Amino acid sequence: MVRGSIYTHITSEARQGKAYIRIIDLISESTEASAAIIRMQVDAFLSQGIKEAEVYINSRGGSVFEGVEIVNTLSVFDKVTIIVGALAASAATYITACFYTVAKANTQFMIHRPRLSTYGDVIMIESDLRLLKNTTADYKTKYATKTGKSEDEIEALWSNGDCWLTAQEALHHGFINAIEETEETVITAQDLAILEACGAPVIPSPEFIDKTKNNMDRKELLSALGLPADATDEQIIAATKDAKVKADQYTQSQEDQKATLQVKAEAMVNQAIKDKKIVASQKTQFLSLAVADFDNTRSILEGMQSIPKLSAVIKTGEGNEPDRSSWSLDDYLDKDPAAYEQLREENPEKAQALEAAYFNS
Repeated sequence: MVRGSIYTHITSEARQGKAYIRIIDLISESTEASAAIIRMQVDAFLSQGIKEAEVYINSRGGSVFEGVEIVNTLSVFDKVTIIVGALAASAATYITACFYTVAKANTQFMIHRPRLSTYGDVIMIESDLRLLKNTTADYKTKYATKTGKSEDEIEALWSNGDCWLTAQEALHHGFINAIEETEETVITAQDLAILEACGAPVIPSPEFIDKTKNNMDRKELLSALGLPADATDEQIIAATKDAKVKADQYTQSQEDQKATLQVKAEAMVNQAIKDKKIVASQKTQFLSLAVADFDNTRSILEGMQSIPKLSAVIKTGEGNEPDRSSWSLDDYLDKDPAAYEQLREENPEKAQALEAAYFNS
């Protein structure tokens, strides 16, 4: 089962020289609805000489970066048409902003400022804030280009948080290009649960839910939720909400593990600096290595020898006073270690600069 949502998936097929792709629910690198999987599908279509795609989206959004990369991936086609089902929200609207988009008459549409979760020290949080500002600016530009509005007008739309629009309102504002007035998308129990989960202000009444469409999908859904064959839509919705809670708990657990790893990596690298195995200027490099592969980085650091004190390699020298203005640390150690010891006492700033150049070369 795909993590994050029991509904999340991507399907694709080619018919009459045209690619058909369906993106359902959560867009994330850790789910089936990821840019990497779409890239594999697109590459397969291109190898068949297919240059046009129709992409059906019914999604509450997800990762802003996966959404951007999906746009980059789909852009290799000569023509892309987006068809929106019951919902296009958050990161899904970045995709609709970049291509010709047709919505159903009962589609709901939502934009808001990009969001992120962060942790770490002041520098790390400030860095993430800069990233968030850049991402927000990109979204604002894409929305403005799509709608013909100014960026200030886009800012006004989302200034109070989630901005929900009906299909007619989305068309009026320019977020979509057309509405299929003659065909409404069938609202299923899955759609209803997704709309409720992301806080849609308008939830279709139960009488508008098609309870007979695709019995095989319903059986698979009931099996996935562990429900009996005669389960009601209300029971399905309740089980879906429970699945979402568990998915959110899993996501939080992943974030907690990530934060714990960051703390462990910081402690290990700081200890290596204290043990004089590396210098402070190498901290960022080794911290990145430790976060990516903690055990291997630990093995590397444990196998390193402490940097010896300069006094341990000093030999007494005699002779005329040479010009040392262009000497490197290697020159001092090879030619006159005692002079370097004196330099450390008389001009510590220059000595530190020589050490930094030596250990970073």
